[in-house]
Amino acid sequence: MPPGPRQSRDSPSTSWYECHLARVSHYLRTVFSFVFFGIGGGLLSCLLLPVVSLVTRERERATRRCQQVLRWGLRVFFYVLAKLRLFKTAWPLVESVAPAQPCVIVCNHPCLLDTLVMMVRFRNVVCLVKQSYYDNPLIFGLAKLCGYIPAGHNGSIRGHERMLNEALDRLARGYSILAFPECRRSTLVGRLPFRRGPFEIAARAGVPVAPVQIACSPRTLAREIPLHRMPLECAHYSMREFPPQTIPRGRTATKTATQTIQDLLQPVTAATSPHAG
Repeated sequence: MPPGPRQSRDSPSTSWYECHLARVSHYLRTVFSFVFFGIGGGLLSCLLLPVVSLVTRERERATRRCQQVLRWGLRVFFYVLAKLRLFKTAWPLVESVAPAQPCVIVCNHPCLLDTLVMMVRFRNVVCLVKQSYYDNPLIFGLAKLCGYIPAGHNGSIRGHERMLNEALDRLARGYSILAFPECRRSTLVGRLPFRRGPFEIAARAGVPVAPVQIACSPRTLAREIPLHRMPLECAHYSMREFPPQTIPRGRTATKTATQTIQDLLQPVTAATSPHAG
């Protein structure tokens, strides 16, 4: 048989084989990263951070030390992700910045790793954490020792008021608040409404809201994309910080600011594209 036709028949087979080999390799690397994160997170939450807290007598200093140790641990995690060719940020992970003044940082939420990246990016910041995460025994120690705030329980009025009071306490102590007003990962098509909680915190405390637009290209670890169908390319992560905005007190002003910042962080043209951040 002439070599030409044999090569033409072998090409599709080779291409199919390489494609599936790349898919299996990406899947295994992703599974390894989840296992690595689970083990590392458990060690931080149940062993290392409690020890740091115990050997530091002053409460405020202990919280800041625990946050520093957490940032160090997350840098190691993202370094592993970069070496596995899974995830990379547009800035050096060793560069952490602190807001110029206490504020409420609000972000869109395209990727499962958004909260972790923001923890590394910003210093002196506490997160609004889902109650289900705060109740998780693997994460509870980490969240509590770093001063993070449970974002209410089942949407109850008591839980909402407790969240507001704790957030105001953190802001008065010099921390900034990190919040994702969508409360879950952004959809690939359309937009999720922003909750008014973070904007109400800023209005009550008299601190500015600092909008941060996050982009992940190609979109990975999105809610609608199963693990075995994630893009094979390394995901590149970037962000755009907008000037802080002050919100006057009052329900109408808070509602207007919520919609304005949602339009800023979730432009319709970006939100309707499967690869948009």
